[in-house]
Amino acid sequence: MPFLTSRTVANGLAPTREDIIHTYPYSHEPHADLIGLWPNSNYSLEGLCSFLDVDLPKDEVDGSMVAELTRDGQIQEVAAYCEGDAVATLRCGQEVSVLL
Repeated sequence: MPFLTSRTVANGLAPTREDIIHTYPYSHEPHADLIGLWPNSNYSLEGLCSFLDVDLPKDEVDGSMVAELTRDGQIQEVAAYCEGDAVATLRCGQEVSVLL
């Protein structure tokens, strides 16, 4: 199902049965569990953003730099990096929810 669901989204279609996409184990809605739609995939957040045509608001910082920045006390830079990931994840979820 994850493959069919991801191909459905990639082609701008909506699934004909919503019960197959509800993988979130908790009760609050709305929710789009992105990893539930693409489990066992090799998508990074950057790859998923590219796939869904979502801007990835990143500057000079990448994940490999977080530990060093934290050690050096550059918490604002780490916070901005994490916020960029959160915004991108939200936008991916919005793109998926529009299609579903």
